[in-house]
Amino acid sequence: MYKYTPNQHFGPHYDDAVVDPSGNGSRSEWTLLIYLTGIEDGVKGGETVFYLDSKMKKQVKAPLNRGTALLHRYEYFRSSQPSRLSTNPSDMETDTDTSVYSMRAHG
Repeated sequence: MYKYTPNQHFGPHYDDAVVDPSGNGSRSEWTLLIYLTGIEDGVKGGETVFYLDSKMKKQVKAPLNRGTALLHRYEYFRSSQPSRLSTNPSDMETDTDTSVYSMRAHG
């Protein structure tokens, strides 16, 4: 499980493969992210961004909604945007943890 506190993010990167420890040569090729928090929890930002060109100008952003699953292959260059606390009191409860939580699985 990952926890990103406000303004924390993961810079542009490719995911690494996980190698099967049995020695049969199998490697993972996919990442599955499940967002455990999102805009419903008062978080602004925190989206996963995929870069479609080498200059990182063409982008696709995956919205940060609680319960969303995002499946992608390792070949995609991506990052996470910095998250921040909403300044609108109606967007959140005062006792809510506004960190971004996600889980990652390899396949």
